[in-house]
Amino acid sequence: PNLRLDFQAYFLPANLSRAEAEELVEAIERPVVVRTRSQTYGQTRVAGAGAKTPARFAVQPAFPNPFNSSTQIRFDLPRESRVQATVVDQLGRTRRVLFDGKLSPGRHRLTWNGTDGAGRDLPSGTYLLRVRAGNHVISRK
Repeated sequence: PNLRLDFQAYFLPANLSRAEAEELVEAIERPVVVRTRSQTYGQTRVAGAGAKTPARFAVQPAFPNPFNSSTQIRFDLPRESRVQATVVDQLGRTRRVLFDGKLSPGRHRLTWNGTDGAGRDLPSGTYLLRVRAGNHVISRK
């Protein structure tokens, strides 16, 4: 009859120990939903307690890019910071606030599904992701 296979593949850096790789996969598979009183901004996933704290603030390119239904935004925080992650159009207008709040040090991931702040699908085009942590700002396509 019908056969269904469900699995996920993770491509991890080759220099991770087995324990670090297992910890990273566990962190990926256990999302923490960040909520405020009025809105869920997105998901951030934090590496486990034994993970090394990143040495510097960094934002990875969105993946996949271009995307169909959603894209992942990954960033590293070396220390607790107020973080604001926004999607901006080519005219500099903020189209969606993905996250606005305080985060602990570590590796974080947000998901954007291509909608604006009201949940409407945005037209195809080029959008910038702007992540601000403290006094640091990084923008990516």
